[in-house]
Amino acid sequence: MPTLPSGARLWLSMDAILAPGRLFHPCPKNRFWYRDLDPLAGWTPDDGTPPPERWTTGVVPETRLDAAAFVRVLIAGPRDLERRWRGEWLLTLEHPDLLTDDDWDATLAFLGTDRALAFLDLARDRCRRQAARRFVHADLVGFSPAVVGNPDTRSSLLRAMIATDRLGARLDDPARRDDARFRHRTLAALESILDAAETISTGTGPDRGLAHRVAAAAASHLGQFDAAADHVRAYACAIPGDDDFIAAIERRMNAFGRRR
Repeated sequence: MPTLPSGARLWLSMDAILAPGRLFHPCPKNRFWYRDLDPLAGWTPDDGTPPPERWTTGVVPETRLDAAAFVRVLIAGPRDLERRWRGEWLLTLEHPDLLTDDDWDATLAFLGTDRALAFLDLARDRCRRQAARRFVHADLVGFSPAVVGNPDTRSSLLRAMIATDRLGARLDDPARRDDARFRHRTLAALESILDAAETISTGTGPDRGLAHRVAAAAASHLGQFDAAADHVRAYACAIPGDDDFIAAIERRMNAFGRRR
């Protein structure tokens, strides 16, 4: 993979895609296992920690563009000894902070080469071969074991509560208010939490009430006031008595949310 003008280095990686020969859980037809960011963790590259991951399933890609959604971009700065993944997927890659403008131009040029396109073909084939070896089990749709350990849904939601408060505090930090990239990453992490919590809240499990709480907090920080109100009402019905939280959401919506 290329060395860029600044001395930074860039790699494409298909390691997130489960190796076809590895023993693992079955999955639904025409799907495969891969490692994705844990959406309830609220992680952003600004955290300075490795991205938290979980196993999930994706639809087997039909085109190179589809395959790019499961290819990671790894970067080593000019003085870095090791390459690292900072949450970037090839399909949604934006100008990384570590790269200069010349680096970015060289990266875009590389991604159009036969070498890069051949890599996408290999990644697509890896997904297909893995899916062909999985036993079909429709009940596993939505099943996402953690990469490290296997936290239950309630533990994940409790961590998401903390992460949501942390991300909301970042948005309120006057020192970072004009940092567009910082705010974009923070908002994206909140949106991931909201999407994951809403998925849980529509299920039949015992943690739907807690999921509504997480979704209400995330939606209020995102300025999605109607959604926040709906989740607050559902949370109050499922787990009555948390008046302090409900009052805090109302204050945030009235006093801070509309300023964003």
